[in-house]
Amino acid sequence: MKRLTLTASLILILPLTSQADWTQISARDFTMQDPPISESSVEKAEVDVMFDLQNRRTEAECAMAEKQQSPTFDAFYKKSGLFTAEEYAKIQRPLMQASSLASKISESFKDHYHRPRPYSDYSRLRPCIPPPGGSKSYPSMHAAVSMTDACIMAAIFPDRAQQILTYGDRLGTLRTVVGVHYPSDVTAGKILGEQICKALLADPSYTKLLPHN
Repeated sequence: MKRLTLTASLILILPLTSQADWTQISARDFTMQDPPISESSVEKAEVDVMFDLQNRRTEAECAMAEKQQSPTFDAFYKKSGLFTAEEYAKIQRPLMQASSLASKISESFKDHYHRPRPYSDYSRLRPCIPPPGGSKSYPSMHAAVSMTDACIMAAIFPDRAQQILTYGDRLGTLRTVVGVHYPSDVTAGKILGEQICKALLADPSYTKLLPHN
């Protein structure tokens, strides 16, 4: 299987190898579907969805996204209301490490694809937050980080797993709502985050860092 190349007709990201040390997990351990072709009917359909969301988004959604310009664990989850202060203190360090790994891996794919941001190619799309620079739309790093973290925390707190996963999923989707990512960017980021989570949870060198009940 070739790394950083895609052959399937659906977005698919799969871990390729097991790791003895979780810090060595990298983009080479995953494969990703190519994004839709520029100005294709698929991409234009995505733009129609984004334009509809643009007409319906709220000031609260834009304000929330603006506070999360940097895709970090603290930015996403510190004020989420999902955890007590004591719980958050226990998970903060290993989840910050997972977030950093997810950022690094998604950045590698961004560098590979160099997909322009949607508002760069379609002028009717107007982000309601300061638009990120550069042509690095695919995949969404915010979606990758938020879902990596949500998946890990769902394993730590199974009693509220669905609530955590729903919140993490919404964080990624918000990037489309506010106009800075195509839906396919977010979908790819979410799947990447889920697969990074699975790789981490399968690695004892990472799971030993997590709190245990």
